[in-house]
Amino acid sequence: MSDNSKFKPALQIIRAFIYSACISFIFFLLLNIELINDSNLFGEVAFLGFLIALLEAYFTSRYLNLGRKQHFKYHFSEHLLNHLYYPFLTFFALAFYFLLQTNFTLSYVLIALSFLMYWAYFYYLPLHIHFDHFDVNKNHKIHPRTDFTLHLFKFFSYFVANLTLFTYYFYSKISFDIVVYINFSLNFIFLLFHIFRKNMFNGLNIFMAFLFAVITSFFTLTFKSSYINLSASVATLFFYLTSAIYYHKVDGTFNYKVLIEYGSIATIVSILLFSIR
Repeated sequence: MSDNSKFKPALQIIRAFIYSACISFIFFLLLNIELINDSNLFGEVAFLGFLIALLEAYFTSRYLNLGRKQHFKYHFSEHLLNHLYYPFLTFFALAFYFLLQTNFTLSYVLIALSFLMYWAYFYYLPLHIHFDHFDVNKNHKIHPRTDFTLHLFKFFSYFVANLTLFTYYFYSKISFDIVVYINFSLNFIFLLFHIFRKNMFNGLNIFMAFLFAVITSFFTLTFKSSYINLSASVATLFFYLTSAIYYHKVDGTFNYKVLIEYGSIATIVSILLFSIR
């Protein structure tokens, strides 16, 4: 198909690499600018990183529309939440974390992981959006990879957001009430995204999202530790378990086998987390 030939996945690899490398370089600058304690320069560099992420989203939208027929036009607003939320949440969470962090080893690990997350995300999501309209057979291969990448980025962004949240709390920069409010908001918004993607936005599912968000926040804040990294890991573990149950419940695929599967994974991860703390 002629429209399909205008989209070059090889070029998309390069575009994804350039944007991801730029954002990772911004993270590197933010981490080291913090050492010279220049808040103005920190804010300017952080804003530059925000613009780079925004430009990626804009030009991806324009790029996907090249040569398309009118009824195949890609409307960016349809994918706005998925395309912007996780990258932006990760960016802002890490930027704030670098303002206060004391663990440079972890910071550099997070920068390296963020580069991989951004690259995979910026590569697979546009590919999925494109082939979903043009080549169903090819999208059968792209779709599971996109879903896997989306889930990884979701949990990574959730982890760094909570890492930043607990870091600010343990250094007495924010109150416990703010921790409760932000943690609950993250849980609720992340769960809402699933029913938004599935086009299953109704009162019952919204109420279930609220209920599961309350449950997740309760266990997260009850089992918080004096170890910042462990608290963020436990929060992500609880969210992983409750969100998985919620997704299956909403999709109508929940049963005792699903509960045993995710419960077993959560138990194994819990043992590892508390053994290496």
